[in-house]
Amino acid sequence: MLEAGGLDSHKNLYEYSKAATDVDVNKSQLFQDYRKFLEILEQLKA
Repeated sequence: MLEAGGLDSHKNLYEYSKAATDVDVNKSQLFQDYRKFLEILEQLKA
């Protein structure tokens, strides 16, 4: 997973998605799940 897209590309996609939506990202379950996914990828990278 880290090699296929790279952690940076996942972070960039997340940041772009936050900026491109009118959804409250702090309340959206999808964004909460994606943040958790990024945290797990960070831990795997370490």
